[in-house]
Amino acid sequence: MNKRLIAIVERYRETLGFEGELATSNSLDSLGFDSLDRATLLSEIDREFGISIADDRVSGATTLGVIDTIVSEASTAEEEATGFVDLGLTSGTLWAKNNAEHNGKKLFDFDEAIGLFGDQMPTAAQAVELATECTHEWVTENGKPGMKFTGPNGKSIFFPADGYTWKGGPVKYDGDEGDIWTKTPSVNYSATYAYNLYFDSGSVYPLNDSNRAYGFSVRPVR
Repeated sequence: MNKRLIAIVERYRETLGFEGELATSNSLDSLGFDSLDRATLLSEIDREFGISIADDRVSGATTLGVIDTIVSEASTAEEEATGFVDLGLTSGTLWAKNNAEHNGKKLFDFDEAIGLFGDQMPTAAQAVELATECTHEWVTENGKPGMKFTGPNGKSIFFPADGYTWKGGPVKYDGDEGDIWTKTPSVNYSATYAYNLYFDSGSVYPLNDSNRAYGFSVRPVR
């Protein structure tokens, strides 16, 4: 069940006096939701997920499993429309399906990435969350090796191993490793370093320290 949905329902636990484990089979009646509570719940879901659930789709007999399905269907429709995927991460961060490009370019030094994509770039904390809350598997998609991250809700995104450049030079290790810039400066080295998510066929490092002159990929979030 979607973690953000569970968090919303959990906020009612104390006021409703429900002490059991939440399960998809729980109906809103069994959890103690009256009609006013149900309306408030739908409003919170609308705000959290950016969807609108019609009142006639939810009654006291509606289970959390049904609501979870409604949320999942809405999330899938949003992914198709926006290109961002809800992996079910605790923070609610949505990751883009594909790496960013600009005028056909795929690898950017840090300052260039910040200038072009800025707030769309993940923080180091979001990179850590992706690496720790998702499972990951080295796969090949459309002839390109890379890392597949699968979230707690079973949805996944693929990061191609596009290699890197150094000070605008030729691409190195294309097909062997991938690096995704975060927008977080390094706290371990000088101001010329920043954090990136690194991966190869056998490992994932979400807090790799790299010189800002490297040309890495950018994967937007929101």
